[in-house]
Amino acid sequence: MTAMEKQFSTPNLLVVFYPENSVLAVWFSESCGNLMEVDLKEERKQIERAVAEHKPSYLLADLSACTYYTSGDHIRWYENTLFQRFKNLPVKKIGLVVPHNLFVHATIEAARMSMENPHSVVQYFMSREKAFSWLDSQPS
Repeated sequence: MTAMEKQFSTPNLLVVFYPENSVLAVWFSESCGNLMEVDLKEERKQIERAVAEHKPSYLLADLSACTYYTSGDHIRWYENTLFQRFKNLPVKKIGLVVPHNLFVHATIEAARMSMENPHSVVQYFMSREKAFSWLDSQPS
């Protein structure tokens, strides 16, 4: 990735825009907690504002610092996917760096989300570097 521009942060989120690559990168902090229990509504609003302002082609969302655990009290994971939180953003590709305990579920989710949302290409990663590389190298 090249030089970054216009970053801002909250206790749960850091947003960075890479204009030369047209990538909006968002990094969630450990304080984001269990993604099955929090909706991160305020953070999603900030991401929507950043997408509207910068109009990136690609989104990199690094959720690896968060956790994602299900229990009997929560909706089944396939009814509460990570992609649901980003699916309405007008970007061509979305790279999601997922919590390590979720990677098996993510491959199933990626296939399902690709069928339901043909306008966006979705891929899941275990590292930010691999996600950047994929976003930078794939044709849009």
